Amino acid sequence: MAETQISGVFEMQRTMIEQNRKAVDQFVDVQRAASESFVEGLEGLKRMQEQNVELTQDAVHAYFDTLEQLSGDADFDEARELVDENFGTLEEAHADAWAGVLESIEDGQDSVEEYTETYGDLVDSSFDSFLDAHEAVEEDLSEAEAIDISVDDE
Repeated sequence: MAETQISGVFEMQRTMIEQNRKAVDQFVDVQRAASESFVEGLEGLKRMQEQNVELTQDAVHAYFDTLEQLSGDADFDEARELVDENFGTLEEAHADAWAGVLESIEDGQDSVEEYTETYGDLVDSSFDSFLDAHEAVEEDLSEAEAIDISVDDE
């Protein structure tokens, strides 16, 4: 009966250890997913910013079109060219800035990924070592209980 109780206790401990292992693995997966979502969010923000620049440029051109229609003989071609040059410069500056930001974040994400993988391997090997030691203790305890210590009363 004692062996059954001890086996039950060790089985309960093993179950708890495995649940902890799964929780750690899930935590690492959540961290990885959060990192990827952050980069995807920044890429979406970059696209929105590019669309905003285009819309603003289109609005300025529409404004010039309206002024030309109202004035009849006014020519805004030079103003359009100047606006287009300035927007081109702005787009290049934004592209360079975004490229730098995204490259830095992706490099950082690669580093985090490497760290996470190393951490995960370390945690797995630690759990494996602990479970091996746990099993050895259980076996030793079971063997110790199985030894019949009889004292002869002579």
